[in-house]
Amino acid sequence: MPALLNDEDVRTHLDAPTAIRAVRHALVAAHEGTLDAPARVHAQFGEGGLVFTAGFLRADRLFGFRCYDTLVGAEQLLAVWGADDGRLRGCSIPI
Repeated sequence: MPALLNDEDVRTHLDAPTAIRAVRHALVAAHEGTLDAPARVHAQFGEGGLVFTAGFLRADRLFGFRCYDTLVGAEQLLAVWGADDGRLRGCSIPI
């Protein structure tokens, strides 16, 4: 079953050293060419819209996306899948 995290879960379980390790891991993967992260995609709706970021971390066999808006400051959505089996591994939404 995928993990469903809300903002409070992230604040409770993610400490600064863990976040720094994760960012460093992604930066090293990008440097080594094992992180695919295309440019953001923008979907405009007049005065604002949606922005999508996506990535595939090949060594960890994970891919996913983040979506946020530039219209009203809506809540963000993040989803991660396993590349080996296509199963949703986790989702982070404000609750």
